[in-house]
Amino acid sequence: MCLCVQLSCGKTVFLPYILDAEGKCIVVDNPGSLSESVGLKASDKTPHTLVTHLKKIFKQVETLNRKYVKEKFIADLRKARDGDKSKDPEEMKKVTYEF
Repeated sequence: MCLCVQLSCGKTVFLPYILDAEGKCIVVDNPGSLSESVGLKASDKTPHTLVTHLKKIFKQVETLNRKYVKEKFIADLRKARDGDKSKDPEEMKKVTYEF
């Protein structure tokens, strides 16, 4: 059942979980699948909570988002610099630094 649902999710991260006796959400997965892909070792004896998995995933998304924003900003800056060749280079530096 779990594999079938996981395959139907496509590229979306699938986190199957159960509630333990204490009421915590524990991620249930096969060894070597999800835990290792988000940086958690499957060999650990302690169960991984849903919160731990979500924190790792959010950190990965944040890192990817920062890289994208930085690349986009640099590309836009180059486009602005290269697109306006009519202005004096010193004036462009001044405007760029003020930005």
